[in-house]
Amino acid sequence: MSGIVEHEEAKAAEAEFRNFLVDLVAKDELGGAALGVTKLVIEKGRDALSEKQSYAFRKAVLEPYSAHCDQCYRAIRWSEAYEYFHSPGRCQDCEVHYEAYMAKD
Repeated sequence: MSGIVEHEEAKAAEAEFRNFLVDLVAKDELGGAALGVTKLVIEKGRDALSEKQSYAFRKAVLEPYSAHCDQCYRAIRWSEAYEYFHSPGRCQDCEVHYEAYMAKD
């Protein structure tokens, strides 16, 4: 059974990643080769990339957008990544706690 669960988790993670890429493209966060390669990944997956395209994708998208929360150091999930990079550097959980703390009088 664990193989099925792992497969479903991998599919969900890949869907989160794809949705993140769609957000980057839709919100004009990328340009040039990074934009073209990202569109290719959205359409055909990472396996469709040549070695050169894979390198460009890693340097322009994967490395800059892979992060950890500045407060709790948890890895940022792809489903949170777009918001994270437009925030003060906190994951969603830490941001909620921070806002609640700041709202106290």
